[in-house]
Amino acid sequence: MLIASILPVDYLEECKQDDIYMVLLPYLEDKKYASFYINRFAGLYDKFTILDNGAAEGHKPDLKELLDWAQLLQINELILPDCIGNRLETERLVKDALNYIEGLPSSIKNCLRLMAVPQALTFHEWLTQAKMFAELSEIDTIGIPKHINSLGKSTRLQLAACLLHDKNMLGKNIHLLGCRDNPYELTEINQFLPGLIRSCDSSLPYMCAHEAKSIIFGRSDPNSTITTINFSEGKMDQERENILQANLVTWRGLAHAKM
Repeated sequence: MLIASILPVDYLEECKQDDIYMVLLPYLEDKKYASFYINRFAGLYDKFTILDNGAAEGHKPDLKELLDWAQLLQINELILPDCIGNRLETERLVKDALNYIEGLPSSIKNCLRLMAVPQALTFHEWLTQAKMFAELSEIDTIGIPKHINSLGKSTRLQLAACLLHDKNMLGKNIHLLGCRDNPYELTEINQFLPGLIRSCDSSLPYMCAHEAKSIIFGRSDPNSTITTINFSEGKMDQERENILQANLVTWRGLAHAKM
């Protein structure tokens, strides 16, 4: 499984060790954050790059803004607008986006892979929408959001397994959006679906380090002091930076493990 780490500006250099990049739209307002990805070609550290719409960070996705950044950054894959937990609104946003993109010049739309992120409040509704998106020829990847695991243990594993049996998924990919609290979710998925999930992104190595915890213990503390990353002011002390280094090594090892 390919991996992308979500880290504050002070630690973006660490992302060069990952397999792919995940760029978060809301934080492109930070010049240092944007420059890291803009300069990846000149700096010879380019790799497959996904542009996230920022919905999980509370950002209301704006398609034109997404496409403008997609062109500037020359990204490989764009996550289409979605609405957390809202199936009908997500369906509308995806269809509107596809209609808009269809009108773009071929030089733009033919170079852009598209990821749709189904949203729902039940297992069945999520899977139904995922299969509907998989039928669309314009969609290259289905993203499974981390919050869907609130429905029960191993929900994403079960959804991915069901989805992979759909004939319309032939030639398409699955990406895991985030890894909420348990890094061993990747181990479980690698064991039961070896080589079938393309990629995953997460801020978990940093979140755990910020709490001075090893990633192997996850984030089970209900009194956790951090829920989102401050991308501009995420600098930590030396002890936590050492923990971050260890967490990143462990995180990549879990993602790459062949069961």
